[in-house]
Amino acid sequence: MGTLVCRDCGHPREAAARRCPRCGCEGWIAPQFWSADQRKTTSASTPAAERATGPLVGQSGRVTVAEPVNSRREANAPATPSETQPGRAVQAGAGGGEEGANAPASGRTSSRVARLAAGAAAVGMLLAVAGGTALYLRKGSLAEAATTGNATKVRWLLALGADPNLRGPDGATPLGQSLAHGHLGVARLLVKRGADPNAAGPTGEALLCEAVRSGRVEAVEVLLEGGARPDTKEADGSPLVVSAAGAGRTGVVQALLEHGADPNVSGPDGTSPLMKAAIIGAADTVQTLLAHGARVDARTREGYTALHLAVRGLLMGGLMHEQIALVDPHDEFWKRQREGCRKAARVLLEHGADPFCRGPQGTTPLREATVIGDREMVALLRAHGAKRVASSEGNRTAAAAADAIEALR
Repeated sequence: MGTLVCRDCGHPREAAARRCPRCGCEGWIAPQFWSADQRKTTSASTPAAERATGPLVGQSGRVTVAEPVNSRREANAPATPSETQPGRAVQAGAGGGEEGANAPASGRTSSRVARLAAGAAAVGMLLAVAGGTALYLRKGSLAEAATTGNATKVRWLLALGADPNLRGPDGATPLGQSLAHGHLGVARLLVKRGADPNAAGPTGEALLCEAVRSGRVEAVEVLLEGGARPDTKEADGSPLVVSAAGAGRTGVVQALLEHGADPNVSGPDGTSPLMKAAIIGAADTVQTLLAHGARVDARTREGYTALHLAVRGLLMGGLMHEQIALVDPHDEFWKRQREGCRKAARVLLEHGADPFCRGPQGTTPLREATVIGDREMVALLRAHGAKRVASSEGNRTAAAAADAIEALR
């Protein structure tokens, strides 16, 4: 640490002196905090010799200083009496003894003024900080901190009283921003501090809808754990569990079911989550729904079961490719689609799906598989008893066709 100076007169502190030898003050400060105005006052009223060595207050009240050795004197030259004299009386200032004696009092007055000015500046700074904090909180800085994942800043702003549901300039909530950018720790912190998990995002949809649509399982879990409603619906009225099942998002479906979503709820078109998953060949999603109580024998408004739809899903790949003139049995998308439907049908049959169930006009899953010409699906249905068809003529024909296909293998 550097040498300290007197708070009132700026005199350098000598060793561990308690009082200033010039003015008797007991306050010491760092040189950089010594007021410029005080320096001017001291310089104007103190001779150069006094400024160099500092004053000493004698018993007579007059200021004495120790004369420094003349720097121009050669090192080997004998010292003069004035140089060896321990102290001599000087006039502190151009105005004589009385003016010199009053110099410390003038310095103390200047010091008090400086301290008052510094105090006023500090108060102004505090007011500016308070006003700046309010402005900072109003302009959505919490949403900005949540966007960048700055958990420390989020805690600080919340401690200052920031509203966890205050929207940023783009209309997004801090919770929505943290989830959109993958900052799950910040999202949990915001939910814990009062952020609304059912709030709407900038598009007007619930945050849970956005998380489900994007397939971010962790974000869905954070919202559900924070109190988001699992039965939330999208803008078209479709329950989120139906939408997630129709997209084959098994993790999202499982999170919704574990937090109370109904596995048998129907969408606007009357299809259940199980039907949506079966027709796209999402076997894992079918398995998850059945494990949580989905009805395997539920039907659409037209009368189709999930097993019917799993068989009809075999055509989705072929029809799509016919539209773009790319009917290729070796196409990867086409192959994945059909393989998924076969797996979904197998899961449904293992959980009690009826291979004899009739759809519209009395058709069975076996007949539809035969018309499509998928040998593996026909063999799967036959293995689970589909060969024992009902008495209708159409199903006899289907059984005969199935036997013919089996003979060609």
